Amino acid sequence: MPPCAGSLLASASEARGPPITLSPGFVLSEQKKVERLHLSRGESLQSPADRLREILTVLGEEAAIMLILRRTAIGLVLALLVALPATAQDFGKGLSAAMRGDYATALREWRPLAEQGDAKAQHNLGVMYSKGRGVAQDYAEASKWYRMAANQGRARAQYSLGQIFRIGLGVPKDYAEALKWYRKAAQQGYAKSQGALGVMYSNGQGVPQDYVLAYMWTSLAAATGEKAATDNLDKMARETTPAQIAEAQKLARDWRAKHPEKK
Repeated sequence: MPPCAGSLLASASEARGPPITLSPGFVLSEQKKVERLHLSRGESLQSPADRLREILTVLGEEAAIMLILRRTAIGLVLALLVALPATAQDFGKGLSAAMRGDYATALREWRPLAEQGDAKAQHNLGVMYSKGRGVAQDYAEASKWYRMAANQGRARAQYSLGQIFRIGLGVPKDYAEALKWYRKAAQQGYAKSQGALGVMYSNGQGVPQDYVLAYMWTSLAAATGEKAATDNLDKMARETTPAQIAEAQKLARDWRAKHPEKK
C-alpha cells in the first residue's frame, strides 16, 4: 500500500488497536499549558469548558484525541463537551468515534461540518479518504477536502496537500505544487512542513538545490522536537560547511524574530 498523506488520525492510532496509555497527569498538564498561554497574554484564566475549547483549537486535535482516549478523564471530557457549541460537540463526537475505530459515525458527524466549511472537519475527511477509513480509498476525494481546508489556512491540510503532490498520490508528482503548500504551512510554524521544505531544498526538488535554506528550515523543525527533522539535520551537518551552517542559523533566528508566536 503506498504511503498516505494526512496525519491527524494516524498520529494518534495508526492501527485499530487498544487505546494509547497516558500518564495520569496528562489532562492537568494540557490545562496548565492553556493557563500559561493566557497568563503570558495578561488574560484571565478560563472556565473548564473554555479550557477544553482552547485545547481543541489552540493545542490541536492531537491533544484533544489524547484527552478523549484517557480513560480516567473521559467522564470529565464528555461533561465539558456538553457546554460547547453544537458544532464543537459534533466534532468531539466524531473524534471520539474515530478513535474507537467507528469511522462510519465519525464520517456522519464530520461530513455536515465539512460541508458547512469547518476546516478541521474538512481535513479529517481528507485523512479518511486518503487512508480508506470508513470509505473507499480515494485520493482525488482526499485532495478535494484537503484543498478546501488548506485554502482556509489550515496548516495540517496544507501539509497533507503537499504530501499528495510530492509523493504523487492519485496525481502526477508536482514538486512545485508540493513546495507551495509546504511553504504555506511552514510559514505558520508547522514543523512537519518546515522539515519537508528542508528536504526539498536539500534534494533540489522544485527549487534549485540550496544547502543553506535546507539547513535553515530543517533546524526550525528540529527545534520543535520533530524527530525526522532532527535526524535529517545531523546528516545535513556533515554535508554543509561551517559558513553555510552559520548563515542558515542566522536565517532561522531572523525567521523566529519575525514570527515570535511560532517559536
